[in-house]
Amino acid sequence: MHRYSITSSALVSSVGGTVRPSDAAVFKLIAKVNLVGSLVDFGTKAQLVALPPKRLNLSGRNDMTVTAILSRKGNDVFTIEPVADLASAAKILVERRIGALVVTGDDNRVDGIVSERTIVRACAERGVKALAVTVAEVMTRDVVTCGLTDTVSEIMERMTDGRFRHVPVVEQGRLAGIVSIGDVVKWRLHEMKHESAAMRDYIRTA
Repeated sequence: MHRYSITSSALVSSVGGTVRPSDAAVFKLIAKVNLVGSLVDFGTKAQLVALPPKRLNLSGRNDMTVTAILSRKGNDVFTIEPVADLASAAKILVERRIGALVVTGDDNRVDGIVSERTIVRACAERGVKALAVTVAEVMTRDVVTCGLTDTVSEIMERMTDGRFRHVPVVEQGRLAGIVSIGDVVKWRLHEMKHESAAMRDYIRTA
């Protein structure tokens, strides 16, 4: 810690008959990315060759947990004390190029969180004098946290519902890490690649 005092299933079936524009566009896309083995086009007629019924598992990484994320990025968290002023918090955010600081006490328990949004709101309401107030006066006290066994999908849902970008990780009541929207996006991109590879493997072995 750094402290500063200041399954889805996919089954493809036979399709035949007159091709509507939307159908043709879909067929063209499927053929382009090689998702099916054969597409026969006869002018206004088309047939999508059926694949044998088979369970396609695209959810191999849907249960990725916070523990897995922290094992990759580490569990270092930049924190600040409640008595520090807002100017100090802003300086740390800029120097460390991060979006939020977790406010903790001596026992490493989460007291609150202060983000770039917090500072902007405080300055808008109080002017430049806001930079002299303590972090405790403006921090978000009702902090949404997560545990090591929570899944990334669950955290995505919390971030979306609450419209925030950082979720502290708490284990046995104490700060154990932090998950940001950037971590979630990286996971989602990784999952999309995994799903694409699984689809291609499914097609090749069907």
